[in-house]
Amino acid sequence: MMDIAKLFSLEGRVALVTGGSKNLGKHIAEGFIAQGAKVYITSRKAESCEKTAAELGPNCIALPMDVSSVEGCKALAAAFAEKEQKLYAIMDAFAQNNGHLGLTDARYINALKLFLTGVSPLEYMAHRGFAHVGRALP
Repeated sequence: MMDIAKLFSLEGRVALVTGGSKNLGKHIAEGFIAQGAKVYITSRKAESCEKTAAELGPNCIALPMDVSSVEGCKALAAAFAEKEQKLYAIMDAFAQNNGHLGLTDARYINALKLFLTGVSPLEYMAHRGFAHVGRALP
């Protein structure tokens, strides 16, 4: 019989969640942690990031960083690489945290701009640096 808990286990995996200090990002981090992953959360607001990491427990590590620019994403990638050798997943929750009803056009365009100029390059750099991880998965 199939072991469902083992099938969905993230034990030994490492994830990075942008916008991880609140709303959807926090819930994504919580879900990954519940399945055994170590999760790094990032947010522009260091205090909020640290508070959420403390709430989610020892498998949640705050890595406050502003990923609204390519330079910020490079800084995040460098800070992450100092701590970890492998990366299982990057979850981009910052844009979804801005997806409320009543969102102004300007804020929506800003969220898209941040995604295109900040987060997408971070994913690309992570892919280049950690592409071997996919081959190592069981």
